[in-house]
Amino acid sequence: MITRRHRWMISSASLFVVALLLMINAIGCETTKRVVLRVDGEERIVETSAGTVRDLLREEGITLDEWDRVEPPSWSELPRSATVVVTRVREEKERTSLPFARQVVKDEALPEGQTRLLQSGKAGTLEYTYRVSFDGAQPLDRRLISRQVITEPQPEIVAV
Repeated sequence: MITRRHRWMISSASLFVVALLLMINAIGCETTKRVVLRVDGEERIVETSAGTVRDLLREEGITLDEWDRVEPPSWSELPRSATVVVTRVREEKERTSLPFARQVVKDEALPEGQTRLLQSGKAGTLEYTYRVSFDGAQPLDRRLISRQVITEPQPEIVAV
């Protein structure tokens, strides 16, 4: 036989279980996250339910190019409170002149003290490729990736 005391205990236990389930549900359902997002020189606070950094970037319409960096990494789980920084990285090319050499050759047919230009010199072209990291329009870091001769210099040849 169930007494009043038993009913009270069952009722109290039921309330405890219901309250516990509500707390678990509230904790489990709280998926809104507040994230500070720094990209292209701007910083903004975003409310999101994204699970990963990649999901957040997709939600915000932010695309990453080949060399762009994200901190924390895009595959990382997004915590409830985080700062996500997108650093844009671009390749820049710079061309410079490559000076020509001067070659002197002996010509017995020329009178002493005279010179004759046999071939005009022509400067070559040297291309440097850099990877430059940006925060908005402000460059942060510049690294030399390659150095390539585009055109070889042509030496100046002088007969003496």
